[in-house]
Amino acid sequence: MFFSEEHDHNGPIILPNLYSVIPLRQLAHAVYAGRNIELSQRGDSFHIVVDRFPIRSTEMARIEEVAVIRTCEPLAVKRQPRLLLEGLGLGIAVAKAEQVMAPRAKITVAEAVSEIVSWHGTFLPLLPSSTQPDHFRVSRESLATTLAANPETYDAIVLELDYAIDPFLISSRRVDDYLPAIAQLLMSLRPRGKVAIHSTKEAPPLSKALEISGFEVEHRLEAPHKRSKARHHLTIGSLPMPGNA
Repeated sequence: MFFSEEHDHNGPIILPNLYSVIPLRQLAHAVYAGRNIELSQRGDSFHIVVDRFPIRSTEMARIEEVAVIRTCEPLAVKRQPRLLLEGLGLGIAVAKAEQVMAPRAKITVAEAVSEIVSWHGTFLPLLPSSTQPDHFRVSRESLATTLAANPETYDAIVLELDYAIDPFLISSRRVDDYLPAIAQLLMSLRPRGKVAIHSTKEAPPLSKALEISGFEVEHRLEAPHKRSKARHHLTIGSLPMPGNA
């Protein structure tokens, strides 16, 4: 039986899903850093599962879309905004960024798992890199490696807490544990840049670390899909205008 996901204050609750009467079909498999990654389909819904834990699904797409919207809409006035996304996944964030950002925008996805890139156009929608290589590209490296190679490059970076295949940010109760990663994000941002971090649980030490690093922090609760009573957490850090810090 497959499952749906709701959350309480202690984390995810796995619930039976009536949708499970439709057979789940495994489409592809990959191994990265010792972790088993599966792409599956049930009806019109696609799922990416890592070590039997779901990290992406068509049904839970809303939080990815909201993270992109909240981060990228303010960039629409820029002539050539640059966006970096952590992980390609099912291409949901990419599709939303295509809708929201200016026509001259540059979108980069850091995706170290080459098999996931190949799934697009085979099982999943074709990526815009095939028709718009100057507008969209995949960096086939981890987020950390992509950031290190591109200082002062991006106007916005969208990432996750914990649930990426090769997570750049990992939950901690200590503010200091977040500071090195946030320093790397900071070095890759242009002036007045933004970061958006979505997670299934609140992370006050993360917000504090962003504030210490010079970001103005906004915290939002968002439903992962329209029918959900659960709320995921979206933390947005914005660099202030020069002279206002």
